Amino acid sequence: DGRFGSVSSGNDNLPAGVELGGDLGALQVESRNGMPAVNIRFYATLMQSGGNRILATRSFDVSQPVEGKAVPEVMAAFGKAADRLAYKVIEWTLQHGHAIQPGTE
Repeated sequence: DGRFGSVSSGNDNLPAGVELGGDLGALQVESRNGMPAVNIRFYATLMQSGGNRILATRSFDVSQPVEGKAVPEVMAAFGKAADRLAYKVIEWTLQHGHAIQPGTE
């Protein structure tokens, strides 16, 4: 949507001002009150490139009820949960990534 000037993977060997890393703590279906729900937990770290300074850390936990028990319904719930997680991580990254402005590193 244009809110990032550019985005690359770590394999591109391109200079970056901020790097996003993290660990996936959960990617599973759990029973909640007798109903299946997708749970995704991601521990994110936002770092300044080069200086290895941690700008922010946060744990994200997203749950999405599964509307049924068939595989396509479970997969749809994983998709919805992943979309919600991505939105939260992007908003958080934008909020904390502005701590470093180009030319002030």
